[in-house]
Amino acid sequence: MQYTFTGLQNLIDCGILTFYRRIIVRQVNRIIVRGFNTKSSSYIPVRFRGLFTELCFVSGPKNITAIFRNSRRFPANANVIIAMDRLFGAPKHIIPSYEIDNTRVDATPNLHSNNVEPHHRIHHIVHAHVIKYLSGSGLKPLTTHFLEDVTKQISNSGIGSEWLDMPDLFEFCRVKLFHASIDAIFGPHLLTLNLDFVSDFWEFSKCTSYLLKGLPRFLALGSWAAREKCLLSLKRYSDYVSLALHFPRLRLLRSLPETICTLQLNMVRM
Repeated sequence: MQYTFTGLQNLIDCGILTFYRRIIVRQVNRIIVRGFNTKSSSYIPVRFRGLFTELCFVSGPKNITAIFRNSRRFPANANVIIAMDRLFGAPKHIIPSYEIDNTRVDATPNLHSNNVEPHHRIHHIVHAHVIKYLSGSGLKPLTTHFLEDVTKQISNSGIGSEWLDMPDLFEFCRVKLFHASIDAIFGPHLLTLNLDFVSDFWEFSKCTSYLLKGLPRFLALGSWAAREKCLLSLKRYSDYVSLALHFPRLRLLRSLPETICTLQLNMVRM
């Protein structure tokens, strides 16, 4: 039997790409498990160097304890860069801005750090905003809004004076609490613009382990698709917010994509 491949989709349709993808992932997992299941008390760390990335896996109580005790010596930049690049799929051209900023999170830059402009100190700016708005008195408005929305969610869920049988209580609480969290942080329009965002987010959450491994698209098609769906929702929300700033009287319409295109065209003409 002879095949003629004209693109990536043909490879997928024929099952060949899926076959090799399973082999590669299986070999990676086998190497990792071999390091974690070692009978030696030293729990030898495992370093995997592949075509696309380099991964280090550390196991064992002593090794894990040593890492936590010396955690302050590890800069947070690496974790943030991995999350932005692999987990959130940030554009490649913005990653150097995160890499060059080694000034740490303190108000005063690290003594031997790079000469980074104050408004480019990304890690410090994010840290300062987290402390300001997600702790102490700054957290009170967010908490108040969250509790109000939880109450509204429960009141509108159809629960009355009679007992109800629920197949999955955890799923019920997760959806209601997540909806309230999104509404408290972003306002109501994110979920109004993207009706499936809650389910899309949890689907993306299931794929985080594959994305953090740095697997390319053809080895993790479902994970990449789940991430792109969430990113598309956030971009749609961002477009709406940007237009609302220019057009204060803008109201959320069912035909919002067409409305956004029309308003963007008018802004260009202006």
